[in-house]
Amino acid sequence: MLEKQLNDTVDAEKAKGAITNAGVWFRDLNNGPVIGINEGVKFSPASLLKLPLAIWFYREASSSPDVLTQEIEFSGPKGQSIEHYPGSKGMEIGKTYSVEDLIALMLEESDNDATAVLSQIAGIKNTDSVYKDLGIETVDNYQTYVIDVKTYAAFLRVLYTASYLNRDYSNHILELLSKSTFSAGLEAGAPDSVLIAHKFGERVIDPQKGLYQLHDCGIVYVPNKPYILCVMTQGHDYDELAKVIAALNREAYTAVSTNGQ
Repeated sequence: MLEKQLNDTVDAEKAKGAITNAGVWFRDLNNGPVIGINEGVKFSPASLLKLPLAIWFYREASSSPDVLTQEIEFSGPKGQSIEHYPGSKGMEIGKTYSVEDLIALMLEESDNDATAVLSQIAGIKNTDSVYKDLGIETVDNYQTYVIDVKTYAAFLRVLYTASYLNRDYSNHILELLSKSTFSAGLEAGAPDSVLIAHKFGERVIDPQKGLYQLHDCGIVYVPNKPYILCVMTQGHDYDELAKVIAALNREAYTAVSTNGQ
């Protein structure tokens, strides 16, 4: 049974010290099982919140399509944040980008400079509408905001069902998520042939104690058996956390692809 397998994996990884905590949310998108492991435990979402920002822009584009073609010259300076899993491109000072270009960088590369520019364009409080529409607590302070796996999965579900954005916009965002450069989490737990539309986030929680969080949430497109898997983890080594996320998706993928749980 998948629920027991996921729970046993979390317990085993915690026992050996690979994680100090983890939350897991699984949802079969063919109206099958829903499984939650510590689904109410809240974590710092970090770059996971780039997804609702992207959703806000496409929601705006539903009535004002020109918002996506607006062009901005990036004058810098570039951000100084140090990431364990950085993207490969990054923005170039002096180059002009459309809003749609910036959204692609934000979702595919998890680029913080693109995110900062988009946040300025949107006006940070304006994006509250996405959270409110989905019944999710809004963000007052990004440094202290926390969310659980079950709640975050709602962003993915409304894209899959195209129940918040139209089908074209929903599919476009999912396509961008499927091009994520982060491959050590969910992607490492399934064959390369399986498409995964996902967003990851990393955050230093306590540098003195060496405490980190790493999350990866996405839609795994097993043929005819798609599912959402959202995993949020905390521990002392990013690469170990990534291995735990991969292991949990390996359990889910094996169960779904072999016997549908």
